[in-house]
Amino acid sequence: MLPLPYPTSRLVLRRFERADAAPMLPLIGDFEVANGVLRIPHPYTTEDADAFLSMLEREPEKPIAAVTLDGAVIGAVGLELDGVHGRGELGYWIGRPYWGRGYATEAARAMIAIGFTRLSLNKITAHHYTRNPASGRVLEKVGMVREGLLKQHFQRWGRYEDSVAYGLTRDVWEVRCAGT
Repeated sequence: MLPLPYPTSRLVLRRFERADAAPMLPLIGDFEVANGVLRIPHPYTTEDADAFLSMLEREPEKPIAAVTLDGAVIGAVGLELDGVHGRGELGYWIGRPYWGRGYATEAARAMIAIGFTRLSLNKITAHHYTRNPASGRVLEKVGMVREGLLKQHFQRWGRYEDSVAYGLTRDVWEVRCAGT
C-alpha cells in the first residue's frame, strides 16, 4: 500500500476519490495535457473518469496518486510496476493552469522516493515524446538520466512518436537525490 497522504513542501499526494471526477475533467480533458501523455484519451469523458476511478477502487494497491494543491486536484502521478524486474515506470500529468510552477517536478520527486523507499524498487524509468522537452526537464530535475532515444517507439493518434528514455537506479538515487 502507498503511504498516502504523502505531503511535499507545497502539495499532498493522496488517493483519488469519486468526488475528484468533476473537478479533474477540465484539467485532464485539455487537449494539450492529453497530447503529452500516451495513456490519456482525448476527449476525456465522464465515462473515462469513472473507469479510471473504478480501476483504482478494484486495485487499491496501484501506486497512483492525486496531486493536490490546497485540497484541489491539479494532476496525477504514479508508477506502473514490473515486479519481476524490480522496476517502475513513472508517469504524471498536471493541469495546464498549473504548468511552469514546479508541481510536476515536486510530485515526480515524491513518487520516486515512494518507489525506492516504500516499494523497494531497484530502478525507475520514464519516457517523454521528443516534442515535449518540458517533460524531459522535469525528469532531469528529479535526478533521472537520459538512457537513449527510441525512434518511432509509440503510436499516438495515428502517428509514430520518437521517445526519450530516462532511468534512475536506487543506488544512484541514494547518493545523489535522497533527501532532496
